[in-house]
Amino acid sequence: MGAFARGKNAYGISDRSGFRYKLNSMKREWNGSLVGPDEFDPKQPQLFPSPNADDPQALRNARPDRVEPTVVSVGVPLVTERTFTPIRGIVQVGTVTVSTTLKTAIQDYCETSETTFDTQLPTFIKESEERILKNIELPVFRKNVTGTATNNNTYLSTPSDFLAPYSLAVINSSEYNYLLFKHVSFIRSYTPNSSTTGVPKYYGLFDDTTFILAPTPDSGYSFELHYKYRPASLTAGADSGTTWLSTNAPDALLYGTLVEAATFLKVPEETAQYEQRFGQAIAALKDLGEGYGAKDEYRYDISKGR
Repeated sequence: MGAFARGKNAYGISDRSGFRYKLNSMKREWNGSLVGPDEFDPKQPQLFPSPNADDPQALRNARPDRVEPTVVSVGVPLVTERTFTPIRGIVQVGTVTVSTTLKTAIQDYCETSETTFDTQLPTFIKESEERILKNIELPVFRKNVTGTATNNNTYLSTPSDFLAPYSLAVINSSEYNYLLFKHVSFIRSYTPNSSTTGVPKYYGLFDDTTFILAPTPDSGYSFELHYKYRPASLTAGADSGTTWLSTNAPDALLYGTLVEAATFLKVPEETAQYEQRFGQAIAALKDLGEGYGAKDEYRYDISKGR
């Protein structure tokens, strides 16, 4: 049998309409019909539906809905569905280090336990403690200490836990003479020559660890300093595993640490949310401080018979 002709000029008849078309322009449909190009109808997917399959229900590495803790007043244990009371420092209870309580809570809130993040947790806690201490005034963070100035030395060292002064008094012949707190520039102007000596009248904060006195002490006077101090950090395992903040202000410590953690993770929405909660906790602590002040004023009035 010979080869088929190319059919360059041949015509064909459509199986659908019976019209004549150029044979080389006709198309074959999915059912074998040969039709004109304007009649071509592709196979419809609904003619052969795929078998029904159930949608998968299980999720890989699923996360449950987060439940935010209820904000409560300072002094009331934190109400939350997570186990987080009390916060403790680094002490051993059996084989469990209870300092992990706060750290675990931070990991749960931030949903990460990545190594770099974990190594920063003590820093987050310390920064939170520092913010709290600089925002509140409570009698519990006050101390009185005594010391002795060196003759002809215009400088006096501050305690290692010093944060801010309330008062400084020179004890001269059993009398307390309170110095006036001044800026360093005033003291330099008052005694431009440090060799000018006498009983000190003024003091200022020369740097973080040193007071400057004016005039320069002419004797080894005793001093009494009343000051705001920085308590040992929770991360240092102070006070048998607890601190005043961890026991009495767990919400402020939690949200302050979360602010630092969320900032580190660069999640601005969560940072703003935790910052708002931290502000509420700080406001409650400030109310507590005002309450102490009111009590002191009341006692003062009673002592005068009012």
